[in-house]
Amino acid sequence: MVGDRWHDVEGAAAHGIDTVVVGWGYGQADFAEDRAPGATHVATVAELRRALGV
Repeated sequence: MVGDRWHDVEGAAAHGIDTVVVGWGYGQADFAEDRAPGATHVATVAELRRALGV
């Protein structure tokens, strides 16, 4: 799952879904990296592409 808010990550984790947190979008100011220790964090579209393998 790709998300930009903490509830995206918490919801995915509750269902065992791997998550990539992006550093842009509506939630960029409300997200603290320590809320998603198991998620992959990316800051650019290029990093997102690499994380997804595309």
